[in-house]
Parts: sequence; structure tokens; C-alpha cells
Amino acid sequence: MFAVRPAISVIMCTGFSELVNKEQAHVLGIKGFLAKPVRGVDLAKTIRLIMES
Repeated sequence: MFAVRPAISVIMCTGFSELVNKEQAHVLGIKGFLAKPVRGVDLAKTIRLIMES
């Protein structure tokens, strides 16, 4: 996706993972990182922060 549209905003939602964490996701260009289970209010806040940046 980043090759086609570098400015795309990506939010990663994941369960427990030893392969990627919030810092690693940020280095990859991912704008938001949420660990499951995700509450609706947390998803809404993350979307708002990304849309405003």
C-alpha cells in the first residue's frame, strides 16, 4: 500500500504478537496501533487523532 500511496493512514489492530509492537509499527509508517480487544471509544479516538494530523 505504501508503494502505491505513501501518505495513506494505516491503523493496525492486533492481538498478542511477539513480531510487532507499537514502536516497530511506527517505524514501518503505521499511524495507529491498537491491541485487541479494542474498545469502540479507543478506535474512535485513534481515528480522530490520525485524521487531524
